[in-house]
Amino acid sequence: MRSRPWSEAERKAHCLLRDAGLTFQTKHAIRIDGETFFLDVALPELRLGIELNGFERHGRREVFENDHRRRNAVHLAGWLILEFTWRMITDHPDRFVETVLRAIAQR
Repeated sequence: MRSRPWSEAERKAHCLLRDAGLTFQTKHAIRIDGETFFLDVALPELRLGIELNGFERHGRREVFENDHRRRNAVHLAGWLILEFTWRMITDHPDRFVETVLRAIAQR
C-alpha cells in the first residue's frame, strides 16, 4: 500500500480532509470475489470510499469500462463511493468537504 498521494488531486483532497479533522486511509485495498480493488481514500469502518478521477486516465475506453465494473462490485459489497474530479476539489473545496461530511453523517 502506498501512503503518499499519487496525484495532485489526491494531495489536495488529503489536505482538505485532514483540515476538516478527518482520519482516513489511502490506497485502501478491498478484496471482493477474489479480486483486489484499491480506493483512493477510505473510511473502512463506515464502508465509505472516495475516488478522485482524472479525465486523462479515466477517459480511455478500457479504463472507463473497468471503472464501471469495479464500481458495481464495490457498491454491491456495501460501500458508498463518492467520486470527485480535480475541478470539483479545487473550484469548490468547501462543497467537497461538505459532501464527505454529509456522507459520514448518513453512515
